[in-house]
Amino acid sequence: AQFDHIFVDEIQDTDPLQSEILAFLCENGAQATEWSRVELRPGKLTIVGDPKQSIYRFRRADLATYASFREHLLGQGALSTTLSTNFRSAPALLGWLN
Repeated sequence: AQFDHIFVDEIQDTDPLQSEILAFLCENGAQATEWSRVELRPGKLTIVGDPKQSIYRFRRADLATYASFREHLLGQGALSTTLSTNFRSAPALLGWLN
């Protein structure tokens, strides 16, 4: 209840325990006994991630957990969007770097 909103960047690099904690932090009332049964409070959580960029498997980052967590959010009406513009590869930036 202390936080109105939680924003997590690089969600693809979270491990199973971190995902579980995140779910409970965003729960709509303290009722669930396991994270997969958590009813999330609408609007409390924003996540950003790209599974193709997961690099922390040695720290227990788990893409299966990412996928399960994402599906859990979508199943509760979360909005999803895909960014199609790559600002890191702007021609001026690449020209300068090259």
